[in-house]
Amino acid sequence: MNPIVEGIGLLGGAFGLFISVPQIVRIIRTKSHVGVSLSSWLIYFLSMSSWSAFGFRYHSPSQIISNTIALSFTGLLSWMLLSENLSTKVKFSKSAALAILLALGAGCFAVVTFSPEPVVNVFLILFLYSRVPQVIESYKSYRSGRQTVVSMPTYALSALSAFTWIVYGILTGLTMIIVASSIVLGLSLLVFIFETLAQKKAQKMDQVGQG
Repeated sequence: MNPIVEGIGLLGGAFGLFISVPQIVRIIRTKSHVGVSLSSWLIYFLSMSSWSAFGFRYHSPSQIISNTIALSFTGLLSWMLLSENLSTKVKFSKSAALAILLALGAGCFAVVTFSPEPVVNVFLILFLYSRVPQVIESYKSYRSGRQTVVSMPTYALSALSAFTWIVYGILTGLTMIIVASSIVLGLSLLVFIFETLAQKKAQKMDQVGQG
């Protein structure tokens, strides 16, 4: 085990732990979730639930600890988006939102815990595309020139984490990590680009309106 290589892996994991935090802070400050994809964060929440179960199944303390921490932040953000006071499209009471998240999380935990390994692998790979709904939402924001509250630091952290894991995968020769992290990196960069373009377009539209 090369300590430098493993340090790179730990750094990538550290970046990934807190990607939900900037988005949580932005939603609290603005009291809005405009442009933030509920579907993306729900899928990501299910992904973290599944990877936590993966850690328990294979007795991996690092997987258990890191994914449980990420799960707690992602769960909070998903709950906020589902809760009635922050959602205009999908309205649930706070208790109903919590019950939904617990049921979905428990379902994914059970699938990963009790399913055959090939099923588990496919199940986990599908979650790599959790950012696709946000890419679509951000593209719509760009097309319409909509000002959103999507947190740029969230996707910068996501991209940085994925890039670090790509380096780790190259150094360790783990192709699956390279492929998976490349997908996450590409989708995160697309969100970042579309949101940047959407903000610029919204500012130009405001200037034209004021003129």
